Amino acid sequence: MAARILAIAALLLVATASLLMPACNGGPQRRPSSGFRSTGTSSLAFPELRPDLVLLVTGGTNGLLEPCHCSGTMPGGQARRAGLIESYRRAFPALLVIDTGDAFVPGRAASLRNLYVLRGLERMGYDALVLGDQEWAVPGSMIEELLSAADLAYLSTTVTSRTHPDLPLVEVVTRRVGSVDVAILSDIHDHDFRFLPESKRGELQIASHKEVANRAAALKKQGYLVIVACHGDDLQLAETAGICDADLFLRGNTLQSSPTLLTVEGKPVVKVGGDTSVGVVALSVDQGRIAHLAYRLETVDEGWPVDPALKELYEEYMADAMPEALRSPKRNDLDFVSPDTCGSCHAAAYSAWQGTRHAHAYDSLVRVGRTGDPDCVKCHVVGFGTSRGFTTVDETPALANVGCQVCHPIELEAHLRGELAPAPVPRDRCLSCHTKVTDPDFEFGARRALVRCNR
Repeated sequence: MAARILAIAALLLVATASLLMPACNGGPQRRPSSGFRSTGTSSLAFPELRPDLVLLVTGGTNGLLEPCHCSGTMPGGQARRAGLIESYRRAFPALLVIDTGDAFVPGRAASLRNLYVLRGLERMGYDALVLGDQEWAVPGSMIEELLSAADLAYLSTTVTSRTHPDLPLVEVVTRRVGSVDVAILSDIHDHDFRFLPESKRGELQIASHKEVANRAAALKKQGYLVIVACHGDDLQLAETAGICDADLFLRGNTLQSSPTLLTVEGKPVVKVGGDTSVGVVALSVDQGRIAHLAYRLETVDEGWPVDPALKELYEEYMADAMPEALRSPKRNDLDFVSPDTCGSCHAAAYSAWQGTRHAHAYDSLVRVGRTGDPDCVKCHVVGFGTSRGFTTVDETPALANVGCQVCHPIELEAHLRGELAPAPVPRDRCLSCHTKVTDPDFEFGARRALVRCNR
């Protein structure tokens, strides 16, 4: 890591050099990010082989554009992932970038976020995005609009839509990368859609995994190196790998990444999931087969440069997302009041609250420039998204920061009549914001003690 950071620092002064990779068989042309300055290449080398092909694998990013950063710089996010990808692209021109699915957030309300996810993947030059169960969970009325928003190869070998037969799907992605002919297939079973409503499942037509095996066999006869992205659990992966003559399998539908190469039915398997990880596979190829393979797992951390084009894209998202959130229908909730109002009776608790980070939570968003991201704002104010909660710092300044009713959700009038008393804060209420992603070191007992309001 230290060597990589030094290489980055030394080469950030190097002028940007564009590198275009040809696209084959209808795939998107790579678009290097403007204004990007990359890391050096020597720290990325594979000492054990000189690869004919390098594959970058991501998956399970779940709609995350950028991590919160309100409590310190966190790993992950599209801007640093773009820096990692471009650094590898400059080191290894024979490069493929694949996402194994679950890049979307399911549901109608996430349409705008998914749109920007696709724009980010397009700018990073992804060769294929596997449509997983979270992509297919998007309402049918939106899926066509979303997929037409970016020039990407949407890989879906075994799943098609009965209601939208003209979706821009690709059954097989083929590329000539350096000296290697590569074919990429995807495999997703009916079992993976068991959590979808029956009506949504009825919209999909799902082929057997035997279809993947037949296609792989035909492609091998044509001399292709065959990669199969399996969007399912370990049992489904084993079922496909047992009958499929592919050279490499990518395990999708996971939030866990393996730091080492796995083996299933005697076949090499890469397992990558979560926004903070990128799997790197280096291959030397002989007559369409893997001769040597090296694998490592990279963390999307501060050791990689930030791509300014992706940072700008996130700022564009915030400019669109906050007005949309303010226009959206609001749910009914409490009659939220300022902590000052509570403090008129609960002076000791109010004084203790003023000394906590909760009392300055909105300021932390201002400091890192995240006041336009609704997913950030909702955990730094009182009642965002409700009919009587925070809207903007100009309109509702008294509800900025994490006030009393966030932790103690009681109606003021009933409380003043003596009908309700503040209850101890349950652990689940804290975990709604202090998640494993936003606050991985959160420990309920220790943090509750820091609040010091005796509740």
